[in-house]
Amino acid sequence: MPTAKIGCVSVTGFLDVKRPLILWILSWCLLSGSALAQSFPEAVAPLVKSSCIGCHGGDTKTGLNLRDISHDLSDARTFRQWEKVFDRVRNGEMPPESEDRPDPGQRKMALASLETGLRNASLARQKQVGRVPTRRLTQLEYG
Repeated sequence: MPTAKIGCVSVTGFLDVKRPLILWILSWCLLSGSALAQSFPEAVAPLVKSSCIGCHGGDTKTGLNLRDISHDLSDARTFRQWEKVFDRVRNGEMPPESEDRPDPGQRKMALASLETGLRNASLARQKQVGRVPTRRLTQLEYG
């Protein structure tokens, strides 16, 4: 392989040293991408079953019933509910400190998949109605 010199650094020498790192990064991206490619209901279900459904099940006294919540993120109400779930789990508010903590890998995969689903739904909505829906100005605003 011909060696090119850039300044005092040999390009082939640089690639020889960094090749294992580059291959590792590419393989990690491909593997994690396939895990994130699954739909968010499939990725979130194990976390919900193991850590959430005890308090947020069918006979819940809380305001959120995860058994009945839809997975259709194009619905604004459903989107807001899943967005709250995402924020609370990501910030460590849920499950509460008094409960068992979920598996970190399971939590990370569920959050990544849910974030992707929320982002895609938000972008689809923005394409449909724009970033901010248009509205009429009030007389006070117009003045």
